[in-house]
Amino acid sequence: AVVLTGTQHSEATRTLLRKSQARVVEVWNLADKPIDMNVGFSNREAAVAVTTYLIRSGRKRIAMVCGPRSVNDRARDRHAGFVAAMNAHKMPVDLFEEVSDQAGVHLVGPLVDALVKKDPCMDAIFCSGDAYAMAAAFHCRRRGWDVPKRLAIAGIGDAPMAALMSPALTTAQVPGAEMGVKAAEMLVAAFEGHAP
Repeated sequence: AVVLTGTQHSEATRTLLRKSQARVVEVWNLADKPIDMNVGFSNREAAVAVTTYLIRSGRKRIAMVCGPRSVNDRARDRHAGFVAAMNAHKMPVDLFEEVSDQAGVHLVGPLVDALVKKDPCMDAIFCSGDAYAMAAAFHCRRRGWDVPKRLAIAGIGDAPMAALMSPALTTAQVPGAEMGVKAAEMLVAAFEGHAP
């Protein structure tokens, strides 16, 4: 059995997994055509909710720092949700930076600086994940910028460290443990002959 994070895989990977006859559960996103089984949530709708929260809290110039969309389906869907929410409120989506490396939390600080340079009136950043959001918050602290008064920062994931920050990071809770349990239950059911 294999549990895969995300639903974006090369055709060669899909073919290999199908030929292996291993049971596969894709997690952390919803798949239109899963390899085998899928348990996830709408990353797009989560991003819509976080962006809408920032808008309703009175933020006027909201930016996004996003993971690499070409290799990460969750980042791509979260970007789409950000754009949808901004468009729905007739707000510009011109403040956007993309991290060039999935493990690139060290790249977030320069991206925050680039966004502030584009628009010094920027007052919020939505980050496609909590690791990026925490990196942005730490960078703002080093710059002496008050978070959240000068710059509100929000993420997705509800990482344990997010609650330990001061103030706590604004983030969307993701049922990661529940998805893991459900994936395991699906695999057990499949092994017992009760799953599709």
